Amino acid sequence: MAVSHTTLLNYLGKQVTYRLPANPSIHPSGFKQDSGQVVGVLLMLDGDHQVVVRLHEHYDEYVRFSDMNLINLSAD
Repeated sequence: MAVSHTTLLNYLGKQVTYRLPANPSIHPSGFKQDSGQVVGVLLMLDGDHQVVVRLHEHYDEYVRFSDMNLINLSAD
């Protein structure tokens, strides 16, 4: 389990682009795509992880890592 924590901590400060399952009536493809900077990693009590992604200057999105389909990760 320590390996997964270490791997996720390496995401801090990096730019990510990801897709999440979404309501098909809102997103016809069934997915929504976002990108932003990873500003936090949370360990949840159920053992899953959440990644905190800053999408805009004052808006952070908490994304359950198991739901996230990672498209791109860069050091920018």
